[in-house]
Amino acid sequence: ALLGELQVLLESGIQIPAALAGLRVECASPRTAAVLDRMIDRVSGGAPLAAAAEACGSAFPLATVQLLRAGEASGQLEQMLARLVETTEAEAALRSRLRSALTYPAVMA
Repeated sequence: ALLGELQVLLESGIQIPAALAGLRVECASPRTAAVLDRMIDRVSGGAPLAAAAEACGSAFPLATVQLLRAGEASGQLEQMLARLVETTEAEAALRSRLRSALTYPAVMA
């Protein structure tokens, strides 16, 4: 959800620091707010988005950080964020289907 919202803001022409600040204002989760605070500090200090995400530890998987880095290097950050969102949603749907498929045999046993 966070990456998807960031993608929409960046595609609308908002710069990364302002986009992160906007997400922070709307954030209700203390954990996500802390992640955004750390990212805002890093980006405001001149760090690229990928480095700011990497500094958040386990909040972003290594693959996500690497894809952000590739998107920044190629100038296609918005497109990379879109791919990350699609992948994340597909993984969540697969986990849900697997959980449902495994629940029935467990109940029958």
